[in-house]
Amino acid sequence: MSEIKVDSLTGKTTAGDITVTSEGGAATMQLQQGLVKSFEIHDDDETTVLESINISSITDGTTGICSPVFINNMSSVNYFTAGSTGEESTSYGIISSVRHGAAATTSTYTYAVQNSTATLVDRNNTMSACIGDLA
Repeated sequence: MSEIKVDSLTGKTTAGDITVTSEGGAATMQLQQGLVKSFEIHDDDETTVLESINISSITDGTTGICSPVFINNMSSVNYFTAGSTGEESTSYGIISSVRHGAAATTSTYTYAVQNSTATLVDRNNTMSACIGDLA
């Protein structure tokens, strides 16, 4: 069973510009700032995007290196990215860095996928997400 309790939810006429008050009422934030601005799922040995929001393509670097490209750019390079990967075999992958070997830009970021011996590898079900302000 799901339940949503709302005493008041108001906003300005601008889409997504709703102020949310925290538990206890001490802090407020703009709802839109806390939303995911992009995510992507792809098989790391391919550049085909399987699912995404705000990702136009994946630039494939060398083995284990990939760079999602935004449809709508970020407003600055100061955004948060996180990644994950895995597959059904006994070996696994980890995202070693979401800023691997290249500074983030407003249009893309680069990450690396490694196995348990810290070797760059391609993995199925590679994914990442980004939170920040769109341009």
